[in-house]
Amino acid sequence: MIEGSDPSQSYDLLANLKNLGKSESEIVSLLALSSAKWIDHSGPYIGHGILNANPTLRSIELMAGDDADLPLLQMSMYVSELMRHPNYGPYEMQQIEGIEGDSETETAADLSKAIRSGSSRYMAEKLFTGLYSQAGRSTGEYLLYEALMQYGENEHRLLLPYHTIKLLERNNWENAVTCLRPTVQYLSANPDISHGVKAEQLSKTVDFGEIISRGDAFDQENSYDLTRMLLNSVLGNEMIVLADYAKRSTLQDMYEAIALSSTILLLNSDLEQHSVTGKHCILSMIKDRDLPDRIKKIALLSSLEGPRARRIKAYILKSLDAYMKVPDIPETASEEDLLSRLEGEILKGQQENAFKLSGSYVRSGYSTDRLAKALLSICFRTESPFESLHTSKMLVGMRDVTVSSESDMKWIHLAAASRFVAEMVKKEKAASKTAMEYYRKYREIVGTD
Repeated sequence: MIEGSDPSQSYDLLANLKNLGKSESEIVSLLALSSAKWIDHSGPYIGHGILNANPTLRSIELMAGDDADLPLLQMSMYVSELMRHPNYGPYEMQQIEGIEGDSETETAADLSKAIRSGSSRYMAEKLFTGLYSQAGRSTGEYLLYEALMQYGENEHRLLLPYHTIKLLERNNWENAVTCLRPTVQYLSANPDISHGVKAEQLSKTVDFGEIISRGDAFDQENSYDLTRMLLNSVLGNEMIVLADYAKRSTLQDMYEAIALSSTILLLNSDLEQHSVTGKHCILSMIKDRDLPDRIKKIALLSSLEGPRARRIKAYILKSLDAYMKVPDIPETASEEDLLSRLEGEILKGQQENAFKLSGSYVRSGYSTDRLAKALLSICFRTESPFESLHTSKMLVGMRDVTVSSESDMKWIHLAAASRFVAEMVKKEKAASKTAMEYYRKYREIVGTD
């Protein structure tokens, strides 16, 4: 049904799936599975269907009823368009037989060699299939490690496996091999592990267990110092700075510094969601108690290695201290008033006003989830499928970072996100018309007032 769908009938596809009794989670999972089976992920372009499934489900959960079908429609439009786009096909995933070594360790080593060779994609897929038979869900950890080794070449190298694994965790790892083969295809295409090799070498000087043993205390000034070092140090020295601070900082200190650095890079960027989305994956990984330390050490050291972060940092105009002036809370500071004013400023494309009002909202202690919901609703109503799926992934990550933050600067994450959405409103004003027209037709079919 999905692979043969017409993009101009996306609303009909979604309505049919709903009428079959499919839940939001089931529909998103079907769209992701179709993306894996029918879209070529061997590069240089990769489809974002399966990559965006988990963030789309997060968006639906945060939107909680009010127009929660809008992310579903945007994703179905996007996947339908991918199926017919010449950059991604025609393609059909073939069934393959897995190849296994004498042990899980041997198969994993062979898979790593095949991926890093850049010329053995089909062998890599067979070895991955064999490794999954031996290691099961732990196979995801091997792919995350390989993804981090290539993170410095492109943030998507990590985004694809990370969000696929998060989707599989929701679905009890159903269709795991099919869903993860696109990751293997992409990692096997033109790999560049030069940044990863540097992180691997430096990781020998980092004791993650020792970092954890320091407890959860947060030293704000130490975290600010690290933030300044990350933003102001010579380009290329970020790993060395992180390795040095890892010898005396808590995990929360480093988490906050990476998050704050990332958001400031976004504020210095030209509408670049991926200046933060890859780092949001890394921030989640370094706090994941189930991940091995060997992965978390590479993730920690690689946090500012993404190419977009490096490109923005090379021309950064404003560093930490330029943003430390806290937005004033307006005299009429009720939650309803602030949220209403914020939405109005965003829809007018007033970036700086949106930044200030959102910062005031967070500092007032109002609901982070309510703010995230408002931003997601605007995003899905005013942006094209491609952009809305990118922006919503960024918004969900900014919400998570805000909730996890203990810093006095925690307000800046959703403030930056609000500024970004306001800027996108101006850029995407015409692009959203088709999506909203399809949404109206969808609501007519399913009988929603």
